[in-house]
Amino acid sequence: MVYHYTNSIFKTRRFVEHLYQHETYDKIAFTDDISILKLENPFKYISRYIDLAGHPDEFSNATSLNCTAIGYGDTDSSRNDEALGYMTSLTIMYGSEVCSDNIQNTEPWRKLICSKPSNHSVCPGDSGGPLICNGKQYGVAGFIYNIDDMDTTCGNPHIRCGYLFVHFYSDWISNVLINTGNLIKLHNKLFNISVLLIVYSLIKNIF
Repeated sequence: MVYHYTNSIFKTRRFVEHLYQHETYDKIAFTDDISILKLENPFKYISRYIDLAGHPDEFSNATSLNCTAIGYGDTDSSRNDEALGYMTSLTIMYGSEVCSDNIQNTEPWRKLICSKPSNHSVCPGDSGGPLICNGKQYGVAGFIYNIDDMDTTCGNPHIRCGYLFVHFYSDWISNVLINTGNLIKLHNKLFNISVLLIVYSLIKNIF
């Protein structure tokens, strides 16, 4: 089930008709951790959409980007029992040398971007939330980690977040939409972003 919040009080829900999971997803290594959810019906009154974007070249020469993370997880002061959405600003980087500090297995980082350590990082429960850079979606929150002292308590200033870099999945996303006949593929947009991952509907004439 997927919820759309108009505000902190009013929400609507839709049932998931089908889940398209990436064929090379590894639940142990957390690689290719992306799915597309087909809703039984579209949410009403949604008029704004977001583009998928981002490219590794934007991070060349140690360039970082100022981005906005969105999530429904805990905060450093309390659990988010009311499932309110929160936003925070993050500095985003790309490359195993800056994201993993040369951890032995660097291959998974080829498809990930990461945040600089910050006490304003994402927290448990924020997985699946979008990362917005330059007004477009660059990533999907995957996991939090701490290379310095291994403490991932919310609010720890050493916490980082690993984000799935949607650039490397644009073809897979397009193929899923094309093979299911969804009109939304013509616009290269997301119909809606869920708390979990990426959500869309196959209802025609939604534009």
